[in-house]
Amino acid sequence: MGSLNLPSAGAIYVDTQILIYTVQRHPKYLPLLAPLWSSLASGAIHVALSELALMEVLVAPIRQANAALIADYELFVRLPGIELKAIDRATLYEAARHRASTPRLKTPDAIHLATSSLAGCQMYLTNDRGLQNILSVPTVVLDDLIP
Repeated sequence: MGSLNLPSAGAIYVDTQILIYTVQRHPKYLPLLAPLWSSLASGAIHVALSELALMEVLVAPIRQANAALIADYELFVRLPGIELKAIDRATLYEAARHRASTPRLKTPDAIHLATSSLAGCQMYLTNDRGLQNILSVPTVVLDDLIP
């Protein structure tokens, strides 16, 4: 198994899957994410995510009336060092630029990428191979760290 190599400081963007793997303690991915959460806890880095990620992760627990999981997500996004970024006009314009330059890109992914760009993130952490080579910062796909 490979390891997650993080920048020594700055912001890391986490895609929706990373939030799910962490809060739901996914046995395959949680060990890979340990360096991220250790660096966050030490204050070396901070984590950015879009409000869109919160909406995406809440769909299933709301359908299932799983109040405990809803509360877990709500608590997680309020942790020190986690920055929940608003979807504002600047984000929408940046997302439109991403979609214009990458036609296969879907709107939700464009919003995530735009949020990462505008937040000045040094790394984009995902498990979606389709998002590689779009941003000018390293995009790490968790499955690529597993042999």
